[in-house]
Amino acid sequence: MALAEPGRAGSPLWALVGVGGDELTAYGVDLAAEGGGFVIGGGSRTGRSTALLTMARSLLARGTSVVALCPRPSPLQELDGTPGVTRVFSGAPDADEVSVALTSVVGPLAIVIDDAEALARTPADDAVKEFLRASGPGWQVAVVAAGQLEEMKSELRGTIVEARKAKAGLLLSPSSTLDGDLVSMRLP
Repeated sequence: MALAEPGRAGSPLWALVGVGGDELTAYGVDLAAEGGGFVIGGGSRTGRSTALLTMARSLLARGTSVVALCPRPSPLQELDGTPGVTRVFSGAPDADEVSVALTSVVGPLAIVIDDAEALARTPADDAVKEFLRASGPGWQVAVVAAGQLEEMKSELRGTIVEARKAKAGLLLSPSSTLDGDLVSMRLP
């Protein structure tokens, strides 16, 4: 079966989110069209790290550079050494090193963060947020943040907030109608 990519699949910031349907259709998001942000929220063992890794790999396949931040052990760490991956940061990264990695990229860039709530309110989080704010409208820069749904909903500053501004995301195993608040929508 061939995968079909609907919409603006030609964009370097189009990311595969999943496949499904009777025609085995690829579903994804053009991060450039969505304001450069995307959040993946869910509880433990819901597949949010796998969804994030899928998005990162699809972005790499389009020639988009990736900088990954993993404050906890993550499947994203297996991207280290992959062509197109500028840097994979594990644990508590140094803010200056994060800034250097981000500013060294020429061309489209996706910043992918697993367990984003663990990175929140750290100097590295501030470095990413400042880079995002300095990126002009002509830059092809996106951030995809994955983490615990409840903690991400309550975050009031930093990279999570920057990613949430796009009001685009993936909710995995939502348990309340209020879980849609992560992407500014009400669930039925």
